[in-house]
Amino acid sequence: MIMRKASMAMLLLAGGNALAAGPEVTRALFTYGVVEREPGPAIEFMGPDHDTVIHFTELAGLNGQHVVHEWLHDGQARFRMEFDVAGDVWRVHSSKAITATEQGDWRVRVLDAQGRVLRESVLKVPRADEL
Repeated sequence: MIMRKASMAMLLLAGGNALAAGPEVTRALFTYGVVEREPGPAIEFMGPDHDTVIHFTELAGLNGQHVVHEWLHDGQARFRMEFDVAGDVWRVHSSKAITATEQGDWRVRVLDAQGRVLRESVLKVPRADEL
């Protein structure tokens, strides 16, 4: 009987640890709009009828910490937006105007306060002849 109770206690503790979530990005996507803190449809490439794109990120387990959206164009850092996370689940977004001369691969890296990459998203901006 004592062994059974000890085994049950160990299972409950193990289950509790499995449910305890660490810092993570629960959603990350490019979109054209955010309404009431929710993103519009996800996009994988930027169409010629748009000149601004948004990167939306939902974070969990990062309350009180600092995160960064780092925008890269063809591997070169172009823009950084910093955020202070003020809740257990927190949503942030940053936007970037992309000109006709900035075709290629765009990436947004979501970085924690130590500079570790939590998530990376990729957006293709095709040239007019690639559409």
